[in-house]
Amino acid sequence: MRLQAEDLRRMGEIVAERYLAKHAFVNLRKDVRRIYRAHDDVEEQYHNYPYMSRDWYVANSVDKTHMCTSWDELRRLVEFLSLHGEHFDFMVKDDEQTIFYVITLGNELSHELKNAVQAARDAGYSVYVFKTNVPESIEFKMAEVTGASRKR
Repeated sequence: MRLQAEDLRRMGEIVAERYLAKHAFVNLRKDVRRIYRAHDDVEEQYHNYPYMSRDWYVANSVDKTHMCTSWDELRRLVEFLSLHGEHFDFMVKDDEQTIFYVITLGNELSHELKNAVQAARDAGYSVYVFKTNVPESIEFKMAEVTGASRKR
C-alpha cells in the first residue's frame, strides 16, 4: 500500500513526539491557536485591569501553552509564529531557551523552510530539523477469520 503525504507526515510526527516526550513541548500544528488566545487574554486582562503589569498576567495565565515568563517574550513569540509558525511542528522550552523543531521527510529543505529557519535564528530561537525516514509504502496482509459467531 502506497502511503499518502499526510500519512508520512503523521508518522514523522509520532516519532518526534516520542523523542520529545522527555521535555515539555507544544505541538504547533495542534496548539498554536492556544498561544494566540493566551496572548489575546493577557491583552484583554491588562486592558480591563491596567493596575497589574502584563508580565504578571503572563506569569499567572491559566493556559501556559506559550511557555513564556514575560510579556515581551510572549509578544515576540506571537509575532514570530504569525509570520513563520506554519513551518514549524514543535516548540520546546529548555533551560530558558525556546527551541523550534521541524519535521522533514526528505533530505532537502524547501526554500520557504530555509527562510523560516533563518528568520527563527535571527529572532534568537534555536531550530532543529527532525529528519524521519518513513517508507513510502507498507506491506500488509489481511487475515481472514472464517465463520460467524451466533448469539444464543
